[in-house]
Amino acid sequence: MKKTILTLALVVVALGAFAQKGQLWLGGSIGYSYDKSEMFDSKVQSLSMDPYVEYYFADTWTAYVGLQYEYRKADAMKSNTAGPFAAVVKYFPLSDKLSLYTALAAGARWGSATSNSVDYSASTYSMRITPGLNILISDRFCAYVELGDGLYFKTDTYKDKNNSGNKHTDTRFAVDLLTSGASVGVLFKLK
Repeated sequence: MKKTILTLALVVVALGAFAQKGQLWLGGSIGYSYDKSEMFDSKVQSLSMDPYVEYYFADTWTAYVGLQYEYRKADAMKSNTAGPFAAVVKYFPLSDKLSLYTALAAGARWGSATSNSVDYSASTYSMRITPGLNILISDRFCAYVELGDGLYFKTDTYKDKNNSGNKHTDTRFAVDLLTSGASVGVLFKLK
């Protein structure tokens, strides 16, 4: 039920924002991170991809919808999750080629995880406000840098598929600029 409500909310937000102006961009990013802590004897690796379509409904406002995928390996646990996301973005032009922006994004991912030979169903729900920098390289191509996760709320849940009642939920609410790493992506103008 939560999945259905969140997915419908994402679609309504994204479609309700489409109004006018007309520019359509195809974008996305690919990310990789590796964390190793000798103090806690742990290693975490993740690979993520998030292709999306962005629509300018006003000169400095856009909305986008896309799909996100993440593979994560943390010590004995491995997970694969995928799902939809949507955002509304406000741009603050600094020049013809450079602008700051802030994005309000929400998303959900579902998939599976394995830890110590136990299979889990995995789900992630998130909402964040992220600052960034957009650089127009040509009239059909631009690059962007997101500066960390900004202000975010995220819930990860893992449930044992063998119905043993084993469930783990990790909920985070934080302000995180730069420490979670910057994300770099590209956009290509379609229309």
